[in-house]
Amino acid sequence: MRCFTAIELDATWRRALGNWIAEQRAADTRDVRWCTPEQLHITLTFLGQVEPNRIPAICDALAPV
Repeated sequence: MRCFTAIELDATWRRALGNWIAEQRAADTRDVRWCTPEQLHITLTFLGQVEPNRIPAICDALAPV
């Protein structure tokens, strides 16, 4: 499983960026895979491919953060 650490955006930022994406999508005729506002986040670290059995330990290690 490909994993990463990220910060979720609050509702205000998510809404504002979602509106901007909608405007760009409407004006763009290229074949672009646009993300949805629910998918928006700030990636801190890309962990790459992680074995599923290691995910609980990673979550436990990140819980205090």
